[in-house]
This record gives sequence, structure tokens and C-alpha cells, in this order.
Amino acid sequence: MSGNYEAEASTHKSSTENLLIKSILTSVVLMLLFQVCFSQQDESRENYKKGSEALQAKKYNKAISLLSLSIEKNPTANGYFNRAVAYYHTGDTCHFCMDLKKAIELNDTEARRLHKEKCRYSIFRPNVPDSVKYKIPEADQLEIEHEKCGTDTTIYVIINSKNNSERLNFNLLFNDTVVFMFADNIPEFPGGDKARFNFISKNIQYPQDAILNNLQGSVYVSFIVEKDGSISEIKILKGIGGSCDEEAIRLVKSMPKWMPAKQDGTPVRFLYNLPIHFSLTDKN
Repeated sequence: MSGNYEAEASTHKSSTENLLIKSILTSVVLMLLFQVCFSQQDESRENYKKGSEALQAKKYNKAISLLSLSIEKNPTANGYFNRAVAYYHTGDTCHFCMDLKKAIELNDTEARRLHKEKCRYSIFRPNVPDSVKYKIPEADQLEIEHEKCGTDTTIYVIINSKNNSERLNFNLLFNDTVVFMFADNIPEFPGGDKARFNFISKNIQYPQDAILNNLQGSVYVSFIVEKDGSISEIKILKGIGGSCDEEAIRLVKSMPKWMPAKQDGTPVRFLYNLPIHFSLTDKN
């Protein structure tokens, strides 16, 4: 029995020693990590200080290099903002705007104000889509606010009245019934324009009536590319007769699903106009 007790005691002692060794190793690793982190933060602060001094001295390229080293170790709103200012003075608008966006993500209010002032521009469209007019009859125009050197776009509905002017966020106002006429990314036939041309060329069937009457020209077709890429609401905007209009509709109906339009990264419905050319010379 004493032999068993001795064996158990030895095992327990060995287990305790292992735990103690693990605890010591863990503490050592944590201490090393803390030292590395503090060392990196000290280095980051020093580079930030030197970079800010270079910025004040109008040594912009030096400021960019030092602030980049600071941001690499410890990204801060002040670091991004100061580097943005340095980029601005070197004429690098794209990096200027990108750094302001990084500072905005870190809740820098001055960066937000400057980004709106320097990095965005607006285009005004007086032709308001019917789908918008239906919901807001007073809508006078659309404002498309673009981001320089970026893909971010915001659309606003502008309502002007005698007393005031309202600016309403388009995306927040409408649901799936809205049809876009412009977007960040317009719809695309699978494979691109060349694939679309090949599809039309291979699948078009020149109507006999048109051949007999030597009828040629372009049929302009309007349709909606839905959010899933399917095609709906096909209409003839301008036809040439001789059964060519009907053939154009048939051809569009037979198309595969398109890549849908996207606004702010989200698929949207899009009104697309497509000319389909009928040429006897090309056909022959």
C-alpha cells in the first residue's frame, strides 16, 4: 500500500511541477509581449511626433514617410489626418481622401468635414424618373454625389418650394419598386459587350417581311434588368416595322441573366436601353 501512496504522491508532485513551469513560461511570454507592445507604441509615438514636426516645417514627403511608420505600428485618427494633410500639399488627392476616410472611421469630426468639402462633388439631373415622381410628385431634380478616387455614390431627391428646399436620401426613401437610370455599376451582359454582340449576331432571325421590303435600321429596346439579373418590362422605344420590332423583343427575351446594376454595393433594378441593328448587308 505504501508503494501505491508513494507512486501517487510522485505523480501529483510531477503534475504540480509541470503546472508551475507552464505558469512561469506563460508569465515570461506575456511580459515579452508587453515589452514588444510598449516598445512599438513608443516607436509609433516618436515617429508621429517627428512626422508632425516635418509637416509643420512643410517637409511633406518626410512627414508622409514618418507618419506611415507611426500608422504601421499604431494606427490613430491623428496619424491618418496629418498624413492626409501632407498628401494634400503634395497634390496626391486620392491618398488624401483615403486617409481622411480612415480618420473618419476612427471618429474624427474634422476629417469628416474636410472629406465632404474636398473629396466629394455633385452632378444634378433635372430628369427625374417616373418611379420617383410617382412617389414624390414635387421632386424637381436628382443630385448624384460622387466620391473622388472612389466608388461611393449617394443619390438625393431635391424638392424646391417657395419657403425652403429639401434634400432627401434616395436610398432611404424607396424600396424594391425603384428603377435606377444611373448607378455605381451598370448592368452587364455575361461576358461583356463583345459577348452580347456575338449573342445577337448568332441568334437574330431577320424577318422575311423585312427582307422582301429591303427594310434595315435600328430598333431601340427598353427593358429592366432586375436585381437577380433577369429581364422584365421589355418595350420598343423606336421601331422600324416589318416584324423587326417583334424580333427585337424575342431576342431580348431569349437573353441569359445579366450581371445586375449595383448602387453602394447593393444590386438594384436598372432601366437599360439597347439598340438592335438590322442590316441585310451584314446578314448576307
